[in-house]
Amino acid sequence: MRWTLVLALLAACGKSDPKTPPPEPPHEEAKPPPPVVMAPTGDNGSCTLSATGSVTLDETTPAEAQTKYWMTDAELGSAPNPGFVVSCKGKQFRISLVSSPNATVEFKAKDYPVAGKNPDVSVLGRVGDKPLQDFAGKVSITAFDASHIAGTIDLTAKPQQGSGTVAIKGTFDVKCTRWGKCNH
Repeated sequence: MRWTLVLALLAACGKSDPKTPPPEPPHEEAKPPPPVVMAPTGDNGSCTLSATGSVTLDETTPAEAQTKYWMTDAELGSAPNPGFVVSCKGKQFRISLVSSPNATVEFKAKDYPVAGKNPDVSVLGRVGDKPLQDFAGKVSITAFDASHIAGTIDLTAKPQQGSGTVAIKGTFDVKCTRWGKCNH
């Protein structure tokens, strides 16, 4: 019986206890995925401009636009609210059209005169290396909605230095790039 007891004890000692599993790593809280940044695809728009007179030049330029109609509520509360700004930015031709703060800018097609001390649209520009001044004429918005602003330019201006006048005619069509406010 002694031997049976010794053998039972030896057999029991030879058995290994089942190992306890290692503790599970602490659960990390699920992190939200990083925000998706949407970049505008392709061409945002362009201006096709022609100058004749004391300067002769034709150029199709990249363009940008901004308007209060495409701004978020936060942007509307914290910044000046332009009715619209259209900028044509070429190598030889640069024109910026900025609606006057006093102008009634409607979210639709409309003609805006450019003349006198308080025009509905102010124009800044240069052709070649010549800055221009004393703009007069008309900017016609032919389409203005949640997807783009388009129109025509029919202006005259004088070079700041030199003499003569420059006639500027052209078109622009610029997409809305404000992803939360645009309908593409």
